[in-house]
Amino acid sequence: MNVFAYGDSDCVTQSDRLQTPQFEKITDMSSVETGNALEAAIFTLLLTEIEANRFWARKECCKIYQKKGYYSRDRDSDIIFDVSIEICLPGEKEYSLLVLIECKNYSHPVPVNDLEEFYEKLRQVTGANVKGVFATTNSLQSGAVRYASSKRLAVIRYFADSKFQWELKRSPSASTFSSESIKPASIALGLESETFQPQCFDLYCKSPNRLTNSLWEFVEDIAGDVLAPEDINEVENRTAIKASQVAFITRDCIENCTNSLLTAVEYSCGEVPLHRICAWESDKCDLKVIIENGPPSGSYLGALATISFSPLVIRIFKEAIGYPGRERFTLAHELGHHYLRHSAYMRGERCKLGDLDIYATSRIAVEDIKRLEWQANYFASCLLMPRAYVLRSFWRQLDQAGIHDKGFGALYVDNQRVNYDNFLTVTDALMKLYGVSRLALTNRLIELGLLNDIRRADTSFLFRQTKP
Repeated sequence: MNVFAYGDSDCVTQSDRLQTPQFEKITDMSSVETGNALEAAIFTLLLTEIEANRFWARKECCKIYQKKGYYSRDRDSDIIFDVSIEICLPGEKEYSLLVLIECKNYSHPVPVNDLEEFYEKLRQVTGANVKGVFATTNSLQSGAVRYASSKRLAVIRYFADSKFQWELKRSPSASTFSSESIKPASIALGLESETFQPQCFDLYCKSPNRLTNSLWEFVEDIAGDVLAPEDINEVENRTAIKASQVAFITRDCIENCTNSLLTAVEYSCGEVPLHRICAWESDKCDLKVIIENGPPSGSYLGALATISFSPLVIRIFKEAIGYPGRERFTLAHELGHHYLRHSAYMRGERCKLGDLDIYATSRIAVEDIKRLEWQANYFASCLLMPRAYVLRSFWRQLDQAGIHDKGFGALYVDNQRVNYDNFLTVTDALMKLYGVSRLALTNRLIELGLLNDIRRADTSFLFRQTKP
């Protein structure tokens, strides 16, 4: 029987918990006072991962509590901690690792004396293998971070997702198993800068051993700091799926989806009628597309477009986008999120300029977001530049321009002016025909095996003639 805890340490089974009004009250963030909101968020995040068997420790080895007391010999009474996790070896009733979490929802940076007070409380708890985690919504003063390091305390800065570029339904830090792509300096800034605003990660952590955005790595380090290797082997969750939770969709499936859509709106050739697609979808599921002429402001600052799924609204910022080709690809990208049913994984997205490059998604640190963005970009590429039509148009342009394959590819571009001029001749015509940007067209031609582009990064001077 898997036991979970809430409230005043009452225990319920997993099946009972789902029917318990008290639990719903804890996890309903709108009903929790501001001072307890962080505690409820941390508790809910950890409980969700444990229940789903995605936590570092095996589900059957974990008990999680809110507001449970632990005996202090100095006080001869219990000290109440905001959140606690007891990790037991299989078959054992007593925990082998106790993780005690203090939550502070401050409007100012956390001073060192709060860490000192928390450490003193930890020292009073009877029993071995007690580890402390200090969680805060605000930054920590540099002295507080240094103190935590000296005492091997773990610290977390938690960010609510209201301003995230990607608003995932599952914690991005909980779905990330490696922070290798995130520079430690960036994580340190997230911990110590009061004005820091992340794009996607909700947790910025300092374990006893490293800086990380990964909840898995964070708990792994805490356990490794006190447990013997043989005990770690007993409790570590080796069955957890360390892969993207976003469904894999093949290129052919995405292309088939866009072809069906084009057939439905009776597409025949040239520029794809996005307005007909939006109108058709509006009749089906009340999609609203809002075009704004002014620059984005407030929470939309820096965005080219946004999508929210409930209600289903796509918002396009014309002034931020700059020109029609990019505007069309941006709208198609957001339609991709809708048609590929990304609402199963996220509540919304704020699309920025770098997100529209189908070959730039490898720079995204969260695997789930990387896959979502690649799929949306590939959908947009297939929708705006249908394979059969682009192939026919491409070969026609090469024939008209008298361009022949000399063994380097149908269309070859390098640093030589003659090859670059050929590239401009073909892409200018296709950009006009399909109403797309040169970047989008270039990516599509490469993906179709029609373009061999080996230009070096230092040839930017060649682009002084090009259209955006």
